[in-house]
Amino acid sequence: NVRRPGSSFFIRYEAHMYRCVAACVAFCLLSTVSAVEKREAKIWSKVGLAWPDGDNSNLYALAGNGWNHVSWLYTYGPWSVPDAAVIDLDFVPMLKGCDQIADFNASVAHGALDSMTHILGFNEPDNPLEANLTPEVAAYLWKQNIQPLLTLGINLGAPAVSGTPRGKAWMVDFIQECYGCSFDFLPLHWHGSNCTAFQEYVQDMYQSFGRSIWITELSCPACTPATVGDFIGCATGFLQDQPYVLRYAFSGSTRMLGTEVNAFLLPDGSSATDLGVQYAKS
Repeated sequence: NVRRPGSSFFIRYEAHMYRCVAACVAFCLLSTVSAVEKREAKIWSKVGLAWPDGDNSNLYALAGNGWNHVSWLYTYGPWSVPDAAVIDLDFVPMLKGCDQIADFNASVAHGALDSMTHILGFNEPDNPLEANLTPEVAAYLWKQNIQPLLTLGINLGAPAVSGTPRGKAWMVDFIQECYGCSFDFLPLHWHGSNCTAFQEYVQDMYQSFGRSIWITELSCPACTPATVGDFIGCATGFLQDQPYVLRYAFSGSTRMLGTEVNAFLLPDGSSATDLGVQYAKS
């Protein structure tokens, strides 16, 4: 019987099976490494989303796939998006202003923030159309609602002022008023078309306050479809190169914040625009 153990056929068959098993093991190992590498890339990625709509389904168009680098998001409040954790996004809560204090503290009291590592402070307190807080009032609210979270090991993000001289002056006054307060990183906003001016602003704020930087709003309202891609490429390239910039989020994630030319999603939210793909891969 040529197929009995020890026969030439059996030896060739056995060698063939070993090669098949080895090939399968190698493929599985490569697939596993690839998956691990992708997961590690997302964990360490700076790329995030400013996501005020809370629309769960649209989130998948930008962050729920294998090609993107999106690793975190915030929603301008203490409420996450239901599937953020499912697609491995780090949710960062925010206390936007006075109207969210009760909800924010309820989230803390109910343990909703137990798994969080970072908190964002007030949203543009220097802007009458946003949080609209004086440095004195902001300092009081900070001591009551945000500073105590430091004892839980949470990294505190300073109030995110507008990208104007008024914003920087407000931050200087806030630091003077908030004696005994601390923050670990400085969130910044910028809406403009001059990438060089944006870079200079980020560098100035870092040098002035000596804290790591997050960009939590960034857009180019004056850009055209022909120039917005270049702006995003210039801005994200700069942010990736700066070791003191830890995270960034453009304001084009949804049409609520992004102008038409800055939009990362198609009108029905079903898939990403070319600009959205460019950003999510940055």
